[in-house]
Amino acid sequence: MIGRVRVDIERSGGVAGLIRRADVDTSDLDAGVARQAEAALTALAGDRQAPRQAPGSQRPDAFQYTFRFRDGAGRDQTVVVGESRLPAALRPLTEQITARRPRA
Repeated sequence: MIGRVRVDIERSGGVAGLIRRADVDTSDLDAGVARQAEAALTALAGDRQAPRQAPGSQRPDAFQYTFRFRDGAGRDQTVVVGESRLPAALRPLTEQITARRPRA
């Protein structure tokens, strides 16, 4: 991915089991951070060996993140990853969930 990518993020789970959502535009991030996040999303989307994490495979109170975005080839992608497997490069995206007012 190059340039601007809009990512819809959903965080579910946690102690209360609440679902929070945020829309993040990578052009709003520092260029280096945006490139790393885009590369991490692309890698996760292309990793067909890593199945979606089963709900019971992590701590009961851990978060699960769902990322929806359009890749560089124009294909819609959905990546689901548990908190324990979240790449560090995606943390700036997930931090937007608590930094911004949640959307319904």
